[in-house]
Amino acid sequence: MNAPPRTLLRWGLGGILGACVAASFPAHAEGWRWAAPVRLATAVCSRFEGVSDLPMAPESGHLLERLAAAVQGSPPTEILRWRDGSAEDFLRWIEDLAAGGQSGTDLVFWFATHQKRDGRLKFSSGPDLAPGDWIAAVNRAAAAHARLLLIHDCCHAAELERIGGFRPNVTRFYAARANEDAADVEFSRAPFGVAAYARPARAWLRAALRWDPPGMTQMGLYLLEGGRQAMRDGGDCVDLQSLVAAMNAARERFNDEVRQARAQHVVLAPSEANFVLLRRGE
Repeated sequence: MNAPPRTLLRWGLGGILGACVAASFPAHAEGWRWAAPVRLATAVCSRFEGVSDLPMAPESGHLLERLAAAVQGSPPTEILRWRDGSAEDFLRWIEDLAAGGQSGTDLVFWFATHQKRDGRLKFSSGPDLAPGDWIAAVNRAAAAHARLLLIHDCCHAAELERIGGFRPNVTRFYAARANEDAADVEFSRAPFGVAAYARPARAWLRAALRWDPPGMTQMGLYLLEGGRQAMRDGGDCVDLQSLVAAMNAARERFNDEVRQARAQHVVLAPSEANFVLLRRGE
């Protein structure tokens, strides 16, 4: 049985960007406000027929949902989720997501599954989803919102840039380059100093959210660590560029801890690169 590359990278460390940025604050992010109304959608396919599962992948979605509720104070109706199923199931969910959109609202959309080197996406059952069909689905959701921030937490994620065709209001944020694998980590099995790297983030999750997940994606932990640093350095606002810089600094600290780890870069597509996430309140 051949597992997706993501499952094999057990030692790797792990998105909503604004919610993770707010992770450095006390509950409800007092003194800060969102730059625009925000909806959060999380979708993950972690169970597959005939191959190993990705058991830690859903935890990054849980992280974003918890932060949006506890830190941002988002009502449940503005936190939307999809978990496991066929490509047809997923596309129907996207249609509902688009139907509920509002032109003055930003959508932050985190998605995780196993993506193949040619950009095809695996689902729990049935055929893979072609990358062109995936991009068309994202565009339908984007057309119903002011802006869409796509956090694509998949292996070979930036392969989608070669294919192209996104609407201008879609900012793409990738967990891996086209020739890289993404990674899950189960904390109790992580050697090489990964536990030491993750300890401050896990302590914050226990203290602030009363939550201690068994693991997370590499992207999830980079978002959490990078977001906390970006808020410390961000002044009156935090934008995508400062967050990406902070996340890559977190990756460098990780590589210092784990000499055997492959260097992995967070990739931000160029559109809307100065997208402001949070502003200091009046």
